[in-house]
Order: sequence, then structure tokens, then C-alpha cells
Amino acid sequence: MNSITFWLKNKKWVIRIVIIFGILLLSWFVQWRFTSIKPNDASEIQRLILDSVATEQTAIILAEPYRSNPNISLTDEVKKIANENIEDKLSKSYTPNSRILKKIVGQSVEMINAQETGNYRFSDGGVSKYKNIKISGHVNMATVSADIWVWNKALINNVIAHPEVGLHYRFSVVRTGNKWAINDESSHVIPGEGA
Repeated sequence: MNSITFWLKNKKWVIRIVIIFGILLLSWFVQWRFTSIKPNDASEIQRLILDSVATEQTAIILAEPYRSNPNISLTDEVKKIANENIEDKLSKSYTPNSRILKKIVGQSVEMINAQETGNYRFSDGGVSKYKNIKISGHVNMATVSADIWVWNKALINNVIAHPEVGLHYRFSVVRTGNKWAINDESSHVIPGEGA
């Protein structure tokens, strides 16, 4: 009973505690409001990563008649146009001059060359399903993890192969201007989900 009387007599302490509590509540709200990823940013980031993975799967597809006939030799001009097309398509999803963009473009260029030497052609590809997308970050930076299943359709020795692989991806994304772009990316095969 004495403690209640003490608090009532000392209104300054009550006011100080209320002010401190109010400041803590306000700072938590400001931090939450301005540092968490907003729902529309989260949906834009999800669309970005799914589009980039689908683009990686389709960027290596050659124009007709090269796509459907592995016996037609690829001229230097066809390879040059295909390689420029790959870089153009992929650069829309990545930060300019990023290390990962150069790596993915290099791998795609190698896949173009391998189609001729390996006597096969990719005819289609994409994303078949995805799950476990987790986005965390603040304001202009985010980290994304996702399980994404990719597929390709290839003509190999007049037989169509249609492999599907489940990959666990990790992305680092940043806001550049008014849009999000991938700054870094890594992936590995989900155990039991390989082709």
C-alpha cells in the first residue's frame, strides 16, 4: 500500500516512465515502418527472382532453324547474336557490372557453344514450381532464399529430354533507383531433387 501512495505522490516518476515507454514504442514503430520490406516490395522481389531464374533457363535457346536441328552448324554470327541476346535479357534482372551477372552470362555463352560441340539443342525451359520463399531485409537491401524447380527441354540424338531439377537459391537484392535488382546469387541441388 505504501508503494502505491509513493507513486501517486511522485507524479514526476509516473510521467517519466510513461514518456520512456512512449519513446520506446515510437522507436520500435519507426524501426519497423522504415526498415522492414514492404508487401509490394516483397512481391516485386519474388517476381524478380522467379523471372531471372526463368530467363536463365530460356536464354540459351537458339533461334530457328538452329533450335530444332542439331545438325546445322552454328556460324560465328549466330553465336554472336545469341550471346548478345543472353546478356541483354539477363542484365534486366541484375545490378550493372555485377560479378554474378558476368558469371551467369559466361556460363550461358558456354552452353551455346556446347550445343554445337555436343550435337544437341535446347528448345524450351522455365520454372515448374517454387516454394519456401523467404525475404528478409530493410529499406534498400534484402536477402532471399527459395526452393525453385527448373526444367529444360532438349533435342539429343533425335530424342527429346525433359529434365527437371530442384535447386535451393540464395539471392542478395538491392534497390537501384525505383526497382529491385539481384546483386548476388548462389544455388545448390536440393537432395533427392536432381535430374
